[in-house]
Amino acid sequence: MSQVKITKQFSAVPEGAVYGRLYAEGEIVSGVVAEYALRNNWGVLASDEDLVAEDAATTVDAQDDRRVDETVAQVRKARVLKQCEFDVEGKPARFAKGVTVEGELAERMVAAELAAWVEEKPAPAANKNAGPAPSNKAS
Repeated sequence: MSQVKITKQFSAVPEGAVYGRLYAEGEIVSGVVAEYALRNNWGVLASDEDLVAEDAATTVDAQDDRRVDETVAQVRKARVLKQCEFDVEGKPARFAKGVTVEGELAERMVAAELAAWVEEKPAPAANKNAGPAPSNKAS
């Protein structure tokens, strides 16, 4: 499995995820996202030095993550209301209508009235009057 270092930021949906996320320049990715980055010339194969640096950074991040209180770590999400360009880490980034953003970026986009908070709805309760599901097996 090849690993790719991102050379130009882009958004993609990671394998197994529902929502897309923004991949920043310098980030190391693998799998489907790595193939996507290479295909669009948004990344290059990561060197051994890149991988060693990424492993060191991941170890530090993992230690920091253990210190975060999980009740505080809940992230709110917002949905972009219209196609727009918005500053992300000092660089302009384009967002399509309907894209979901989260964290500090979501807060800034909602404040600029470019996005609206997404309400987290609980799963609907089962209909108690519905009875058993129909079967298509022959009796």
